[in-house]
This record gives sequence, C-alpha cells and structure tokens, in this order.
Amino acid sequence: MMSCGNMIDLPENDSSEIAQHLRQRIQSVMRSLRAARPWPSAEYSEGGYFRIPINIGGKLHNMPLGFVGTKGCNWARSGGCTMCDYGGFNGTVPDEILVQQTVGLLDQWPDETEINLSALGSFFDDKELSLAARRGILAEVAKRPNIELIGVESRAGDVNAAKIKEARSHLGVHRCLEVGMGLESVNDFVRNVCINKGLSRKTFERAVKTIQDCGAQAVGHVLLKPPFLTEEEAINDAIATIEYLDALGVRRIVLMVCNVKDGTLVGELYKQGLYRPPWLWSVLRTALNVSSSAQNKLLIYGFDCGIPMVDIGRNCKKCSEKIINLMRKFSGTGEEIYLQDANCINCDCKSGWNDVCGDKSQKDIIGRIDFFLSAVGLNDACSGK
Repeated sequence: MMSCGNMIDLPENDSSEIAQHLRQRIQSVMRSLRAARPWPSAEYSEGGYFRIPINIGGKLHNMPLGFVGTKGCNWARSGGCTMCDYGGFNGTVPDEILVQQTVGLLDQWPDETEINLSALGSFFDDKELSLAARRGILAEVAKRPNIELIGVESRAGDVNAAKIKEARSHLGVHRCLEVGMGLESVNDFVRNVCINKGLSRKTFERAVKTIQDCGAQAVGHVLLKPPFLTEEEAINDAIATIEYLDALGVRRIVLMVCNVKDGTLVGELYKQGLYRPPWLWSVLRTALNVSSSAQNKLLIYGFDCGIPMVDIGRNCKKCSEKIINLMRKFSGTGEEIYLQDANCINCDCKSGWNDVCGDKSQKDIIGRIDFFLSAVGLNDACSGK
C-alpha cells in the first residue's frame, strides 16, 4: 500500500445550480476550442493502428488497436470531453471506404487472435458508422478464422440490444465481442462537469447489462486525473470508480492515465501551468489499493496513442521509463509483482510526489474551476463576468 495524504471530499451532484453553471461554462470553452481548430478539409482519414499490452493465454502480447477513418465523434462536435481530441472530417465517409480500410488493417494482422477495431468515436453511433458499414466491417472480421475476439469502443448511450445482437450475428457465436465504454468517474460531478462526459450512471449501467444479456462482454474505462482535480482527489476518485466497475461485473477495467493533447481543455490548462498529467506514483497507488478482484481485471493504458500527445503520465526522467515498462508487463500478465517492483524503485522524485499529494493549499474545487476557466482566457459566455 502507498500513502498520499488524506481523503478529500468532492461534490457528487451534477444537477445543482452551481454544477449546471460550471458545466455550461466548460461547454462554452469547449465550443470555442473546437471553433478555433476547424475540422480538416480532407474527405476522410486513412485510419490506422497502434499496439497495447494485453494478457493472452497468460502471456504478454501487444494487441493491435485499430480505427477506421469515420467522420469523427459526434459528441466532440458539440464540444465534447475535456481531455479528448477525437476530431473528424467534414465530409460523409462512404461505407465502402471504411470496409476497405478494415480489410487493409486485417491484412496486417494475419496471426492475431484478439484485436480491437473501432471508429474515431463511437462504434454504435449510427451517424458516425452506419448499419451497412458496421455490417461490412464485422463481416470482414468474420472471414478471418484466426480472430477469436474483437473489441470495439462506444458511448454507452449508443448501445442497445438490437445493435449488440446484430453485431454478434455477423461475428458468430464462437467469437467474443467486447464493448469498451468510458465511464471515466463514478462521481457525477467529476464525470459531467469536470470531464463534460454527458453520461448518467443509469445509462452506463443499462448499457453494461444490455451487453451482458446479449452474450457479449463489457469493458469499463476509468480516467485517472480529470482536469481540475488535485492529485489526491484523482487517486481516490479512480479507486472508487474501479471498484464500482468491478461490482457491475465488467470483464476488464481500463485505467486510462490522462495524457495531454492539443485542442483540448486539458491542453489549454497544461499550457497555463494549471494541469500536470498524473504522477506514475499515483498510478501505482491506485492499482495497488484496489481489491484483488478489481486488480485482476485491470489494464493500465494512456502511454501510447494513435493521436499525437503533448505529454503523458510521468515521474522524473530517471525512473519514468522503468516504471512504464513494468506497468506494461502488468497489463500483459496481470501479475501484481510488476506493480510492486515499480513501487520499490528508489527515486528522489517520490518525496516530491508526496509533497504534492499532501498539499492542502489549493482552493475548493468550485473555486478552482472558476479560477482555471478564467485563466484559460477563451470565450466563456456563461461566466457572467
């Protein structure tokens, strides 16, 4: 177990008057950010992939995580989440182009048994990925006898029984379908104000049950260190969220270590010195302080991405690479010893992390959000100032 100060309470209500006001301000800033960075003029993206560590048959494997070049996340078009840059394109991408991209990706993975293949936003959003395109993509996967599992990603609100059953009918009963969904935080205020997720727990819970009832598997994503939270608040929030997802019965839990991308509110706060990605000591404390049941489902990601990153979770230059490599080994094997080995690394920066976690001088989160948004200096039409 690791220590990092005392529990700090956060508001839980996202429907209070002050929460609604702050959310409107954040959405106003997000719209300004999107307007300042217009969608590319190209008709569509070529798609692509990168690899993430995962446990297959008890061994570390670098699984391909691919994406086809859809027009982009519809939630992002209205402002979107404060840490994401799931941009898109102005045109309508022809279904046949998306299927061709799928074939091109699958051809590069001739021996893979488990893959992740999704859209630039939500796989089950009909405005982003049509039924015909989904059918074509899944039909191509079904032609590859080597593939035993396919993971996709979706917003929980886009999931329903008809879509899951349709997807499974194309894949066949012998092939596993995993649906990854971002809950990010069990705390309504953190999720819908700080992250601007636009998601209720009821909707997420319903999506998990629907996926399970239809014979597929649900995967829940947790964000470590949303904007506006202190290091200590972020750790406690992530631990609570991981335990909540474990209790829901999801198959895997992805701990996303927040990274920094241009064109996001996190990126703007980072430029102003008002956001730092999580310390790796915080990642370790989170992973080592959850129940064994939850830890057995845990994967730690956020250090690799198909989109350029400005900064990632880190400690100092002396120990960061060693710790990230051990975290990758943990994700690929599930063996806690790699987390313990990382925690036992003796580095001077751990005292600095302890000082950060013990710092109680910051404003309460309401005052913090108000101050941070004012400092960003973008259009904030709802501030009343």
